[in-house]
Amino acid sequence: PENEQAYKANVAANGNSALLRQIFVSRAGHCAFTPAETITAAKALLQRLATGQWGSGLASAATLNKRATGLGPAYNVFSANGQLVPTPAAFQRFTPPPYLRPFDMPSASGTP
Repeated sequence: PENEQAYKANVAANGNSALLRQIFVSRAGHCAFTPAETITAAKALLQRLATGQWGSGLASAATLNKRATGLGPAYNVFSANGQLVPTPAAFQRFTPPPYLRPFDMPSASGTP
């Protein structure tokens, strides 16, 4: 997730922090999301696009976990060794560590 910190810094440098929300799932593996977490994240983004606002707590870990859990046990599963395993929603508040590689993507103003 370190690259997410670099992306956030670039967005902030361009004065667009109010437009960005980053959500994290605490689970080992690359893109290890349950169907419920994926659906919940997509719905949050669609709500933001429809209303033009993030709204109170729309992207908070507690709200996202509640919404994902509300989708029921059929969507709160993860595939492991060919089996679907019941898996609770695992959105969490998280601050990525510093990005260790140089990040020189130019900003909209042309400066890194």
